[in-house]
Amino acid sequence: MTRRRRARRTSNTRSGDDRGYGRGTTNTRSGNRARSGKRSGSRRDPRGGGPTHSDSSTVLDLFSTELDALWARGWMPAELVRVMCGGNSTPRPLLIGLVLHHHRLRDLAVHPRWRAQLDDLSAEPHLTGESLRSALPPTSRVADSGSLLLRMRLLGPLMFTCPPPGSAGARASHPTGVGDRYLEKVRALLAKAEATEFPSEAEIFSAKAHDLMVRHAIDEVMLEGGRPDGAPEGLRVWIDSPHAIPKFNLLAATAEGHGCRALWNKGLSYASLIGYRSDLDAVEMLFTSLLVQVTGAALAHGSVVDEFGRSRTASFRRAFILGFAERIGRRFIENRQRAAAEATDTHGSSVLPVLAAREDEVERAVDEAFPLTTTMRTSSSNLAGYSAGYRAGARADLGGRRMGRGRDTALGPGS
Repeated sequence: MTRRRRARRTSNTRSGDDRGYGRGTTNTRSGNRARSGKRSGSRRDPRGGGPTHSDSSTVLDLFSTELDALWARGWMPAELVRVMCGGNSTPRPLLIGLVLHHHRLRDLAVHPRWRAQLDDLSAEPHLTGESLRSALPPTSRVADSGSLLLRMRLLGPLMFTCPPPGSAGARASHPTGVGDRYLEKVRALLAKAEATEFPSEAEIFSAKAHDLMVRHAIDEVMLEGGRPDGAPEGLRVWIDSPHAIPKFNLLAATAEGHGCRALWNKGLSYASLIGYRSDLDAVEMLFTSLLVQVTGAALAHGSVVDEFGRSRTASFRRAFILGFAERIGRRFIENRQRAAAEATDTHGSSVLPVLAAREDEVERAVDEAFPLTTTMRTSSSNLAGYSAGYRAGARADLGGRRMGRGRDTALGPGS
């Protein structure tokens, strides 16, 4: 079976501006290549240890300059650590130490989402002071082929999902408003759903939470007279293997059901979401809950073999997630259509045109941020897994906890 999803795959060649949903600049890369040709003489500690203090200061300055360039290309701290330290190619404590040292050195205002990532990183083991300096390479080797600095310079631009440090957006105040109060109500309902031991009661609380999310999205724009506060924004979700693309299908189905759009970057295995902030918050919460549900449901089937005794566990689980995503996506769309029809009774016949205009704004933001995309096709040859996943999607609770920052619940190695 083959399914064509509206979500698109992004091209790796992009250029653009630095607006909230825009792309990183491309002229930074050429400047980085020019800098990589410069080398300073290395001065080693005469006692035979690591680089001298002046030598390590030069290396720290080089890394700080590169981190400034990465933030200007749309990268955020946790994302950089995830990509650079994947496969243990870079010691995680070293890179975290460099990021935190750079933040203390620059001492710039940061957005709350940026601050949250720095706080999470600072809670992990990391190098500081002389330990950090002694772990650095000498200036004569800092930009060698395969080095950390060179690999950082080769990272391309990403869509901006958060104002970089020191920018006007980072310095702006972020007061608690109606959106935050609405999210607190949703979390309270979901907490009740997760605390009860009775599935029917949990279903009631989860259904109320999802209904509140959909109604809030409609009421928000109608109360603004059809002109929502702000513009479509971006959110990046990193998805781990195994079965990254089926998981993306689940994310894309959740996004479409909440007026957002999802695009897949195959090279780095992440999804870019574009939509209005309240809708992105709803997608963020629900995706994590659904991912936990589908993982548990798939694992409950145990190992799967065919009539010849050959293992079909991996194909079964891949198909299971695809079937689950298909059914969940239909449920979200049905709920959204029902909420729109009920809102028409409250706000009048202008509801549907206003919602259509809102979706058009999201589509324009997607086309501007990602002009080069292709439509993804996903398929599965395991009918039993797809059918089981589809049935599980019909039973799933439409609610869950808030997404962990950039983390994903996997089915486990070899699954």
